[in-house]
Amino acid sequence: MKKTIFLAAMCLVMATVTSCNQDRDMNESFDANPNMESVLSSKVSQEHNKKMIPICINKVNNAYDVLFDEETSVYTISDTEQNKKYVEIIDKAIENESSLSISINNNSITSAKVAHSSYPRRSYDCPEADYKGLKDFSNLGQIKNFASLLSKAGSYKRTPVQRNNGFTAYSWGIPNFEYRTDGCYARAHRMRQILKNYGYKCEKIWLFGNLRAKSGNKTIRWGWHVTIAVKLTNGYKMVIDPAFQDTPMSVKEWEDKCLNKSGMNYNERMPYKIASAFTTSSKSYLLHKVRGGRYTQSYDNCYEKTTATLNSYRHRRD
Repeated sequence: MKKTIFLAAMCLVMATVTSCNQDRDMNESFDANPNMESVLSSKVSQEHNKKMIPICINKVNNAYDVLFDEETSVYTISDTEQNKKYVEIIDKAIENESSLSISINNNSITSAKVAHSSYPRRSYDCPEADYKGLKDFSNLGQIKNFASLLSKAGSYKRTPVQRNNGFTAYSWGIPNFEYRTDGCYARAHRMRQILKNYGYKCEKIWLFGNLRAKSGNKTIRWGWHVTIAVKLTNGYKMVIDPAFQDTPMSVKEWEDKCLNKSGMNYNERMPYKIASAFTTSSKSYLLHKVRGGRYTQSYDNCYEKTTATLNSYRHRRD
């Protein structure tokens, strides 16, 4: 009887030890890679989808740089047989000015498909002011004064905009020149409105490529950049871009700031421009179908997109 009890007790102890070892082994199997869940989550979060309208595609070595309208970053897609169909989709969307659903991983395009949504086309529901009544600048001192004025947030007052239907819209966005990463098109449009209210003409000046600018110690990469250019009565053009400085600069100086090569890392891509900077009418809000010096334009005569974009970036910093 005692022997039976002893054997039973021994079995119970062994079962308990075995159970504890199994529990420990199970715990060890989960603890062996405690960061696995976060690693997997990180890999998933790196790839995301965006709905965007491509405006330009440019072949560089073994890849294409793809530029989009309301997104100034540069996205790349490798020139592979697998990606050939995506390049064709992007090229067709540029021609049709249509929206695509783009899958992106660390600024690399992994897939592209038609988004089946139309672009909110050119807005004409606010009459455009007659530029015949506006003037160029008579001297450099005037341009310097306005470059300083446009760099200050307090210069951007709530401005009424008359609609065709008799109602009044209001433009009240304030450009944030401490957030240079995106939104240049809205900043330029609001600056243009302020100059127009003072009775002065301006143009938009554009540069496309793989651009590189410096903001303090931070490097900013753009696929394109736009600001305003003004003219003296003798025809000489000056650029006003408070994203860089509160004084006017020549077109060459502005281009150089958009193609800044200082402090480049050994593995950084060299900045380049597709073509020299060019100007358009100041009423152009965005450009599309940018190919070989040709382009189409979209507008924001009521400043609704301008205001929405400026407000969304108001409190951001580079």
